[in-house]
Amino acid sequence: MGFAEDTRAKWHRWLEIILAELQDALVYRHLFREVREIVLANATLVDTPSIYWAAWFDTYVHYGASAIRRQLKDSDESISLARLLRELVEHPTLLSREWYLRDHPGGNGAWFVAQAHRAFDRFAGSAGQHVDATLVGTDLAALLGAGKDIEGYVDRVVAHRDRRPPRVIPTLTDMDKALDVSFELASKYHLLLERSGYAFPVAAWVGDEWRDLFKVPWISNEADGVRGT
Repeated sequence: MGFAEDTRAKWHRWLEIILAELQDALVYRHLFREVREIVLANATLVDTPSIYWAAWFDTYVHYGASAIRRQLKDSDESISLARLLRELVEHPTLLSREWYLRDHPGGNGAWFVAQAHRAFDRFAGSAGQHVDATLVGTDLAALLGAGKDIEGYVDRVVAHRDRRPPRVIPTLTDMDKALDVSFELASKYHLLLERSGYAFPVAAWVGDEWRDLFKVPWISNEADGVRGT
């Protein structure tokens, strides 16, 4: 294999890792939102004070923020979406229209070829013969912009305690936006490397079986009072 084949294989491998991490974060966000709705709909739970609520909230926030921060770290030791997009800006010709159409999974029929051209236009423009570095740079800027406040919060609060407070304390809405942008871009470029056009919503991955856990008592009379050692 040459440089082009090796680099494309590396990017594809990275995107598999990146997408798996972001999919986990999306699943956890889905569960966080659903459990929050369950709690808010139960007056007994809402009116029961407990330190557990703070632990539950902080665990989700720190996990989600860290998952976002990992995609922004661009160093030689990192597998991240930011690094991948930066490398693609530097080597856009490795993803060419000719490569995209060659042995396309959709087949070689006229309709499939036309669809493949339209899909590739999203990355190269209608006349481009390879991925447009300017378009990739725009996506990279969107990723970094959406996550900048999350990055500062994780660096100064979550990863270690900095003497400087974070410039901004991000909200759940900020986290949602950064996670959505990260996942949308990772999916977009994964579909480019896969030369495919399929993606599935989070709810389809999770299902509803997880709710069964909340339909049974958590503490029995025998277990009440038992503490871990």
